[in-house]
Amino acid sequence: MASIEVRNLSMHFSKFIAVDDVSFKVEDGEFVTLLGPSGCGKTTLLNLLSGFLTPTSGQIVLDEVDITRVPPELRDTAMCFQSYALFPHLSVQENLSFGLRQQGVPAAARLDRIAKVTDQLDLKANLQKLPNQLSGGQQQRVALGRALAVRPGVILFDEPLSNLDAKLRESVRYEIRSIQKQYGLTAIYVTHDQAEALAMSDRVFVMNGGRVEQVGSPETIYHQPATSFVADFIGAANILEAEVQSQSGDRQWQIETPIGCLTVDASDPPAANRLRVCWRPEHGIEGGASVNALSAKVHHRSFQGNFTDLTLDLDGTSQRLQVPNSTVMDGDGITFSIPPHTLHFLEPIQ
Repeated sequence: MASIEVRNLSMHFSKFIAVDDVSFKVEDGEFVTLLGPSGCGKTTLLNLLSGFLTPTSGQIVLDEVDITRVPPELRDTAMCFQSYALFPHLSVQENLSFGLRQQGVPAAARLDRIAKVTDQLDLKANLQKLPNQLSGGQQQRVALGRALAVRPGVILFDEPLSNLDAKLRESVRYEIRSIQKQYGLTAIYVTHDQAEALAMSDRVFVMNGGRVEQVGSPETIYHQPATSFVADFIGAANILEAEVQSQSGDRQWQIETPIGCLTVDASDPPAANRLRVCWRPEHGIEGGASVNALSAKVHHRSFQGNFTDLTLDLDGTSQRLQVPNSTVMDGDGITFSIPPHTLHFLEPIQ
């Protein structure tokens, strides 16, 4: 396998900057996800890594070799496309062997590799079928198998599950992660689906406006977002403007917010006296408490199976609360508390 590094990479389309001075390194055998909304630059970055685009500036280095201007067919990479990109006139077996033929792999070795990936991906019964005779999930498995068969140094995924239904998406993403671990593949995966990113990744690169806004493990990205954008994009978050009033000991601060005076217990101090803070709806606790106790009116109730999603009105400020087995209804009053350690400092207010 291989490591891949980008150094000060930028991509301009006339006056539009799609990728803006991005630098990072993906280690050998690591699974990294580029996560962000439409238009953030993640697919453009993937196309730069694959060689389908040439950057305006910067470098792409694969195992210490500069491949910035190496054509796609000569890079030790393979791409799994969102649209599958299977050859419609070729059988599954012929699709799987196409890249191996291009590499000049001998027939016996081709058959051996195809046998391994078809066994892994449960495609043996479909080898003689054409792509239009397969389900969406089977076509995605063929696209994955074609990429795996060439044994690339780096495998690139461009939103490969977006055309699948929710249940099948969960199953196929498990297969992708399982295969990646089994073969020790270096993988870069593009998605706008937060659940996919959190479930599959060793590290998540959250992108916004052509830049990488935060890099970290799924747990770090979720529990310690660096900015309001990251907090809001990853899961649900209540974001408040706050002013620091005082400090108690090494870890506790009192802050004034639109929903009242709150206590924050944090290992890192606030970056400024005026800044934003956030808390996750599932961290609020229904019922009274001595610290950060609040009263609100239920504006909207949404039953979600294992929890109830409540939109609350706190004197004109809307906040979300997710609680198990709540019996409150629209228009009811409710008391709840926010544990101090679940409040998180974000960026300063300019």
